[in-house]
Amino acid sequence: MTEIAGTQLISRTCQILRSFSIATPELSLAEISKRCQLPPTTAFRILQALVIEGFVIQDPVTTSYRLGSGLVSIGELAKLSNTLLNTVRPYAEELNRITGEYVTLEKLKRNIWVDTLDFIPTSNYRLNIQPSRGLLLPAHCTATGKAQLAYLPDDQLDMALSRKLDPLTPYTITDPQQLREHLSVIRKQGYAVSQQEMEIGYVAIAAPIFGPHQEVLAAISVGAPEIRFTKERVQSLIPETVRIAGLISAILRYADNGD
Repeated sequence: MTEIAGTQLISRTCQILRSFSIATPELSLAEISKRCQLPPTTAFRILQALVIEGFVIQDPVTTSYRLGSGLVSIGELAKLSNTLLNTVRPYAEELNRITGEYVTLEKLKRNIWVDTLDFIPTSNYRLNIQPSRGLLLPAHCTATGKAQLAYLPDDQLDMALSRKLDPLTPYTITDPQQLREHLSVIRKQGYAVSQQEMEIGYVAIAAPIFGPHQEVLAAISVGAPEIRFTKERVQSLIPETVRIAGLISAILRYADNGD
């Protein structure tokens, strides 16, 4: 096998593993083949190898596939060794204590989606948000997504806005020029707010987390039902959210410099 062919195989294997999500934890061969744009025979061969390694399980009745327990230990090790997650967690807990609300760490992927890397659920209320890791959400309608899109280089932002921006609610910004102007404001103020843009009744505040070279690594957010996140409360919590994101960025910068 040539180096190029080997690299292509690894890439295809990763595509297959990433085709699963919280929303679609079980997929048929046809669905995986379509999502990954792979011939069914190719997808089947890779899936069989993943089944042998315990990274994928095939249901003997439905013949559908789902992620296997072999990935759990690898995922836990990656989580423990991830500097970003380890750095953010105590500050996310602080933001959760201050607000009593749902706090997430989310990362922009392919300039289209945000991936939930970690979360802390609502602690003070019965009416709360259902938490989930690995949930991919459209970046253009989430506070964390907008907080990261706002700092993309122009060419990357152009590509992100060239696709169709689907509306999730009547409040979702779907016009590329309007969103571009909105992102410009976000960059100037240093935070983003999603006012029922992702889901009716849900409001979130987010601020970007910067790496040692001022690159945006992720965003931290706090969200709640609109009945608790009134405009007045949102305004009062923006400084805390920005402060927490700034502390995390400072720690990451300090760690990289080794000072």
